[in-house]
Amino acid sequence: MNFKQLLITAAITVLLWGMSQKGLLKKVKQLFVGFLQELSSPWWAEISTTNPKCIYYFGPFETSSEVRTAYPGYINDLDSEGAQGVVVIIKRCKPDILTIFDE
Repeated sequence: MNFKQLLITAAITVLLWGMSQKGLLKKVKQLFVGFLQELSSPWWAEISTTNPKCIYYFGPFETSSEVRTAYPGYINDLDSEGAQGVVVIIKRCKPDILTIFDE
């Protein structure tokens, strides 16, 4: 370890030492719990349209490949209703509202 690396390591150590250990542990726990919750969330298709200006959530699915198989049917339904500017995002989430209209 060269002198610069030693100084950086010492500075980080001092900063961490200055934080309360309880506060640091709480932050680490929050990050870890959030990460685990994200991994356990189901997969959804978030489909937004520009006309009408809406966001639709279709799901839940166990895998992203299930979403990729299913969402073309949702797109066809939206196309038949005249929706425009369709964008699909496949993601893990837990939506509270399945259809959001922007009036």
